[in-house]
Amino acid sequence: MESDLISVLIPAYNVEKYLARCLRSVLKQTYRNLEIVVVDDGSVDQTYAVAKKYAATDARIVLLQKANDENVAKARNYLLDHCHGKYCVWVDSDDCIKPRYVEKLYQAMLNHNADLVACRFAMRFFPFPILPPLRKVKRIYTGDKILPQLIYRKGIVLWNKMYRMEIINGDEPVRFDENYCYGEDLLFNLRYLKHCQTMVCLNQRLYAYYWRTGSESHKQFSCSHINLINRLIELCAKETDPVVKQALTGWVAFSCCAESFLAGKHGKQHDLTPVKHFAYQNRHVLYKNRLAKPYLKCMLWLGLKTWCRPQKPVYIKDKGN
Repeated sequence: MESDLISVLIPAYNVEKYLARCLRSVLKQTYRNLEIVVVDDGSVDQTYAVAKKYAATDARIVLLQKANDENVAKARNYLLDHCHGKYCVWVDSDDCIKPRYVEKLYQAMLNHNADLVACRFAMRFFPFPILPPLRKVKRIYTGDKILPQLIYRKGIVLWNKMYRMEIINGDEPVRFDENYCYGEDLLFNLRYLKHCQTMVCLNQRLYAYYWRTGSESHKQFSCSHINLINRLIELCAKETDPVVKQALTGWVAFSCCAESFLAGKHGKQHDLTPVKHFAYQNRHVLYKNRLAKPYLKCMLWLGLKTWCRPQKPVYIKDKGN
């Protein structure tokens, strides 16, 4: 059962308080044939020392170091270039996984010859415990049904999924776009799904996501947010598959609304006119999507009435000569 090597990829930056908990959960995995690759992305605290301590106790831990260039996409590509597994999973250095996380995802990958396996996750806020698992039901999606499910149900993140390295390192290698240090996981998944034929979704919460202020995903609004939104709008325009286009357009419409809110909250004076107009023009794409959760639709509706309301164009009436 454990003939295939699976790479557990962990980018780490200034997480001395959390890395030990993360590594302990990985070392407790019931699936033992693991390559645990940790890259210290130029931390200025004791992150490397913590990782080195655990690497000394288990030969499966491969510890790497690189200079920090404030670009998590480069750190993720660095991990992909230094791993050797047939499959890979991503674990954020401040999160943890259930003991059967790798085993469950790997079993589903084999049993259904899948290209991607995703599980549910628990949002953990101190001091509340992880929610109990739901009933054990799995669903299988193929072709253009994969992306809508991924966006609206399983999330566009990396850390609750198992990927096939044969696809990542294929004829058209899938890598993180280093021009984007925010939303790199979404762009990576969109590239990966172009080569994905089958996805299995497990209805079990096997990953614990810790909400932590100050983490990379919770940094304040910046130009990188707008750059990502503009990139997503471009992808919507270029998409030719109608099912994929509809799912992506609806989600981007909501994202435009969310980024507009963040910009206003942090007092950023970016030109959000194109962003607001995209949200307004494509609002019904999200409203009519059955997979989209009600709170997404409500937030978009509320945003378009308030902070994301686009200015009406001014028309100059031609009075003639």
